[in-house]
Amino acid sequence: MNKVWLLVLVVFCHGIFSNGVTNISTRPDVVNVGAILSYKSIIGKVAKVAMEAAVEDVNSDSTVLAGTKIELTMQDSNYSRFMGIVEALKFMEKDTVAIIGPQQSVTAHVISHIANELQMAAIADIVNYYGWRDVIAIYVDDDHGRNGIAALATRDDITDLLVKVALMESRIVVLHTYAGPGPVVLNVAQYLGMMGTGYVWIATNWLSTILDTNSPLDSNAMDDFQGVITLRMYAPDSELKRKFVSRWSNLAGGKSANGSFGLIEGTEMFKGYCIDVFTAALNLLPYVVPCKLIPFGDGSNNPSSTELVHLITTGVYDAAIGDIAIITNRTRIVDFTQPYVESGLVVVAKVRRFSLSTLFFAHKENTISTLGRVVLIIWLFVVLIINSSYTASLTSILTVQQLSSSIKGIETLISSKDPIGYQQGSYARNYLVEELGIHESRLFPLNTPEDYAEALKDGPQGGGVAAVVDERAYVDLFLSTRCEFSIVGQEFTKAEWGFAFPRDSPLAIDMSTAILKLSENGDLQRIHDKWLMSSACTSQSTTFEVDRLQLKSFWGLFAICGFACLLALLVYLIMMVRQFSRHYSDDVESSGSSSGSKRIQTFLTFVDEKEVDVKNRSKRRQMEKASNRSVGEDESTNGSKKRYTESCSSKSLDKGEEA
Repeated sequence: MNKVWLLVLVVFCHGIFSNGVTNISTRPDVVNVGAILSYKSIIGKVAKVAMEAAVEDVNSDSTVLAGTKIELTMQDSNYSRFMGIVEALKFMEKDTVAIIGPQQSVTAHVISHIANELQMAAIADIVNYYGWRDVIAIYVDDDHGRNGIAALATRDDITDLLVKVALMESRIVVLHTYAGPGPVVLNVAQYLGMMGTGYVWIATNWLSTILDTNSPLDSNAMDDFQGVITLRMYAPDSELKRKFVSRWSNLAGGKSANGSFGLIEGTEMFKGYCIDVFTAALNLLPYVVPCKLIPFGDGSNNPSSTELVHLITTGVYDAAIGDIAIITNRTRIVDFTQPYVESGLVVVAKVRRFSLSTLFFAHKENTISTLGRVVLIIWLFVVLIINSSYTASLTSILTVQQLSSSIKGIETLISSKDPIGYQQGSYARNYLVEELGIHESRLFPLNTPEDYAEALKDGPQGGGVAAVVDERAYVDLFLSTRCEFSIVGQEFTKAEWGFAFPRDSPLAIDMSTAILKLSENGDLQRIHDKWLMSSACTSQSTTFEVDRLQLKSFWGLFAICGFACLLALLVYLIMMVRQFSRHYSDDVESSGSSSGSKRIQTFLTFVDEKEVDVKNRSKRRQMEKASNRSVGEDESTNGSKKRYTESCSSKSLDKGEEA
C-alpha cells in the first residue's frame, strides 16, 4: 500500500532583479539563477530535470516575466561540501539573483535554517490539528538536523535509539533525516513493533522524494513505509502543471508513485461499564493510544484499588482503569482524569414492605336512610383502602421502608454493635475504621452480590450482617434485581470514579477532555444506563412487581361493595313496594285507575318522593282515618244514648201507668 506525500522545494533568494536595486526602473533582459546539486543523488536527479523543464516553460512564455529570460547555471558538487561552498561563493560574485541549493547542510547553513522552518511549520500544523501534545523528534546530528541526537551511523545505533523511543510515553515520532538512513530507521522500527496501531510516524520530504524517484519500490521497502506520513508540495492544477507532468513522465522513464492508502487504524475488546467509558473516551482523542488491557487480581477476590494505583507509580502499569474512587491518599501519588460517575458510600439493609397509611375525609352529604348509611360505610371503606394504597405507591419506597427497618442510616450502625459488611478491596473499610471509628472486628468483607444478599438475609442472629456499606454505583446495580433490600439513610460520603495515570501525564488531561465531551453529547449517560440501570427494581423509586397496584388488586373490595349495593337496592325495593301497597293502594282503587301503566306511574312517583314526605302523608292519612273513625264512633255512641234514653222513658211511662 503506497502513500502519496508532499514534496517541499526550498529556494534561497540571494539577490533581486536589476542588480540589487529595489526600485526597479528597467527590466533586465536576462536574470541569472544558480543551482548547486549533487547530480548522482536522488534529489539532484529530480531537481535537475524539474528545473530545466521549469526554465524552458518560463522562457517560452513571454507573459510570465514580461519578456525577461532566466539563465540557469547548474554546478555539480559531487557530494563535496567544500566544493559546494566554493560554487556558492562563485555564484555570489556574479550577477546571480538566486541560488537553488546546495544540498549539503554544512554548505548551506542559512538555507537549511530556512528549510527547517518551512518543513517543520507544516509538521507543526499537523501536530496542532490533531492535538498531539508530546512529539519525539529523530534527526541527524549535523547542520541538516540542527544539533540533535547522536549520528545515526549503524543499524545498532538506530536500534538502541528506537528502544529508548519505545520506552517514552509519546507515540508521535517525527523523522527528519536523509534518504539513505531514513528507510533503515523505518525498517528497524518495523522490526521492533513500533509501526503498529497507536504510533504516528511523520517523515520530512526525504520519503516523498524516494517514492517519486524510485518507483516501483520492492515490497519489503514498501512494507516499512506503511502508515508513515510525509510531505509533498501542493501545486494547483494548471496547464503548465499538466505539461510538466507529461514531460516529467517521459524524462523519468515513466516512473510515478501511486495515491492509494487503506485503514486498518482493530482493537482488543473487554466488557464492562468502566471499560466502555474508557474506550469511548479513547476514541475521542486526536491521536491513537496503543493499549493492552491487563486484568488485575486473582479473578475470585476483589483486588485493592489502592494497590493498583501504587503499581502505576512503580512503572508496572502505565494507567489504571476501573472502579477507582478519587480519594485524597490516591491523588497524592497519581493524576486522575475528570470523574465519569459519582459514587459515594451508602447503607443497604433488609426492609419489610408497605407500612399502613390512613386517610380521613368528611362526607358532606347527609344520609338519612339506614340502607344508604350501610352502603356509604362500605363504599367509604373501599375508598379508604384505594386512597391509602395509591398514596403509599406514590410515596418514596425508601421513606416507607425506613419506617420498617431497624437500621435508619450510618448513625444507627455507628451507635450499634451489629456486624457490617463491605466490599473487599473497597476504600469503605478504611473510611469506616479511620474516619468513623468503627472497630475492625465488626467489619466483614464480601465479594459478590450473592454474598451481600445472603449476609443480609441471615442477619446478625444468623451469622450475617445488619447492613452493607458500599459505593452507590454498586448498590444501584445490586438493588436492580433484589427488591427485598433498600438504601436506608442518606449518602454519607461524596466520591467519584476516575482513571489513574502517572503524575504529569498528558494523557490524564486529554482523557479528561474526552470524558467531558462524552458528558456533553450524552454518551456518558447512555453508557451508564446500559450497565447500571434495570427495569426491575431501583434503590428508591421502584414499586415491587408483586405489590404493583392494578385493578385486579381490589376485586374483593369491589365485589363486597357491589354485593352490598345490590342487597341494599333489593331491600329498598321491597320496602318501597310494601309502603306503596300500604299508602296508595286504597287511593288507586278509589280513583278507579286500576290499569298497570297507571299503577306503575303512581309507584314511580311514590318512589321519587322523599321519605319524609311519604311519612308526613302517611301520618296525615292515619290522622284522617283516626278522625273519621272517632266521628263514626261518636255518632254511634249518640245513637245508642238516644235509644237508651227513649227506652228508659218508655219504661218509666209503663211503670207509671201500672202504678
